[in-house]
Amino acid sequence: MREYDPVWLSRVLTELTLTFHIIYATIGVGIPLMIAIAQWVGIRSKHNFSVLVMHSLPPIAHTSG
Repeated sequence: MREYDPVWLSRVLTELTLTFHIIYATIGVGIPLMIAIAQWVGIRSKHNFSVLVMHSLPPIAHTSG
């Protein structure tokens, strides 16, 4: 069995956790921002369909986070 250096293992673990958190934090901020912009555009353009779709999106968005 191969022995690993504890410093190397800790660096790998730090790299993995930082990568995971950077990706999911970006998604967690980006999706609500895109939903808010889409709602604003739908309300501003007064399209009934887009407003209706946007009113059904937030419950879906809350369950995904």
